[in-house]
Amino acid sequence: MGTRANIIFFSIAATTLPAVAQDVKNSVEPPIVGRYEGSFIKEQTVNAFDRVAMAIKGLPNDKFETITVEGKRTLTALQGPRGRSSLEIFTNYANALNGAGFSTVFRCSREQCPRTLFVNGLGSDYSAGMSKMLSLYGDGSTTDGHYIVARRKIPSGDEYIRIAVRGNLPVAAIDVVQPAAMETRVKVVEAAGIKGDIARRGKAVLYAIFFDFDRAELKPDSKTQLEELAKYLRTDPAVNIFVVGHTDGKGKVEYNNDLSRRRAAAVVAALVGDYKIRAARLSAHGTGPLAPVSTNETEDGRALNRRVEIVKRLE
Repeated sequence: MGTRANIIFFSIAATTLPAVAQDVKNSVEPPIVGRYEGSFIKEQTVNAFDRVAMAIKGLPNDKFETITVEGKRTLTALQGPRGRSSLEIFTNYANALNGAGFSTVFRCSREQCPRTLFVNGLGSDYSAGMSKMLSLYGDGSTTDGHYIVARRKIPSGDEYIRIAVRGNLPVAAIDVVQPAAMETRVKVVEAAGIKGDIARRGKAVLYAIFFDFDRAELKPDSKTQLEELAKYLRTDPAVNIFVVGHTDGKGKVEYNNDLSRRRAAAVVAALVGDYKIRAARLSAHGTGPLAPVSTNETEDGRALNRRVEIVKRLE
């Protein structure tokens, strides 16, 4: 195969190509690498902020080592032209990434790849949809699969791209995650609101207490909600509460139970240490994913399930 690249768009600028007639409606060029010549977009999802686990190393027994990244995510399925092999299309993309300053984190092809890489969610991220795209828009062939994860440092953070190509009628799944801050649109519940919720329902649900992914340390932007919670506790000094942490349904139950308990304990520690609430009034507990308020099948639902609840203690 020659070295001529068939990638017809290669720029991190916001420029887009004219829509191809067979492209799905309202789709845009995949960021950074665009498309292999003659391909058309069959499916695309763009989220302003998302989280995805990417397989970065094959382990024994068809398991993976993964890395979790967050940011603006563009996931695209492109059906390639007939007469071009998956290897040719994949190599063009890999060369384009290298030319743009990306470094390869993980790359494999065919029998070098763990067997499950192309059939169960591409690296344990079962919500990613990449393996579904490869099956849905290809010819059913499970041979000739290729996969790469690449990273590039830019001033605002790290950009990640993972690309999987498979089949005799080649399909490319391109997953791009670019640095972006999550917009905070969660309303702080004021002291009066907490008091009213507890009077009506015995509990108040707080979403404006923030933690980084897989961490139990309070983020600085939790301060406003903590101040309102402390204000409520000061205005009603006879009230004792349970602080209950909740997680979404991703991950093992035992781990999430412990994580939610540690997050609740961090809230208690802040109330005692920073706001001088008596420790005897507070009790930290975690239920992990065992009490969801929404589905765990979507990111919006999982976001609702990640919360802290304040429950009135009757003793």
